[in-house]
Amino acid sequence: TVVVSTVPTAAGIITGSASSCTNSNGNIYFIADIPTATGYNWTLPTGATITAGTNTRSITVSFATAGGIIQVTPTNTCGNGTVSANYAITVNPTSVGGSIAGNTSVCSGINSTTLTLSGYTGTITKWQSSTSSTFASSVSDIANITTTLTATNLATTTYYRAVVTSGACSSANSSTATVTVNTLSTAP
Repeated sequence: TVVVSTVPTAAGIITGSASSCTNSNGNIYFIADIPTATGYNWTLPTGATITAGTNTRSITVSFATAGGIIQVTPTNTCGNGTVSANYAITVNPTSVGGSIAGNTSVCSGINSTTLTLSGYTGTITKWQSSTSSTFASSVSDIANITTTLTATNLATTTYYRAVVTSGACSSANSSTATVTVNTLSTAP
């Protein structure tokens, strides 16, 4: 019996997530699908390490602080195959919620307060308001993705925060801003 093998090829064979998050164990699972390969030589960007698998078709990679390009060279008894196309990985910085300026007291009824978010990392995905300082209940989402929010005509003390997300990282909440509402005095 004569078994004839061919040199393995590697065109567009890497699959896996294209983004990770800094300081979150950034593990991403990759698969190389090359039927004629018996070995896989992975090339990783600086700072990345294989945490599971080595010369196998599936590996788990941890990214420390930066992304980069992943490639794989398949091998078999005929030698090394074609290096795969570049597979780019983005590693996002950890989400930071930042802080809100604008704590104030207003009188019930007609009022207006502008809150401003600063010191955040990521993209503002929404703002939230609540009558609970811990946001344990009565939480309302506000469809605002800018750094400022204007609260108007409040009748009760209300708490505000922004929700920020950096790429593939978990969301982070900003500090809480308080708009204290005082009731108007009435004549006896």
